[in-house]
Amino acid sequence: KSAALASMFFPLPPTTLSVPLDATYPDPVPMPAPINNTQLLRSIAKLSPYNAPGPDRICNIIFIRCATLLKLYLLHSFRAIFTPKTYYALWRDFTMVVLCKIGKLDYMATKAYRLIVLLNMTCKLLMVVVMDQMTYLLKHHNLLSDTYFGG
Repeated sequence: KSAALASMFFPLPPTTLSVPLDATYPDPVPMPAPINNTQLLRSIAKLSPYNAPGPDRICNIIFIRCATLLKLYLLHSFRAIFTPKTYYALWRDFTMVVLCKIGKLDYMATKAYRLIVLLNMTCKLLMVVVMDQMTYLLKHHNLLSDTYFGG
């Protein structure tokens, strides 16, 4: 069963390229400015307070309730990732949990399970900040397709 779940959750990469070899691309968009206090606090406010923590065991409620105390430390840490281009090794760790979907008749079928990934919450906060920056740049430079919707 573990091999079947692994192949379902982690399929092999495609054997053919989906991007045409003669594809043309728009001019590169300028890099966003370094993360600032406003962006960080806005991203913290978006967090769900009681999500399950990842390997770091830090809950989002800590960031929400202690935002003013933590913002300078987080800003320095986050900026350090983009300036010297380093990435904290422990942020690469995550926990994966396979859960049974409730009410399925056949638990021998791989579709009766779902995968939950628990990420390091500090890293997840950085991902929210970067996602907000990228969404802004995509909208500002009209790089989203007309059929795009959602977050």
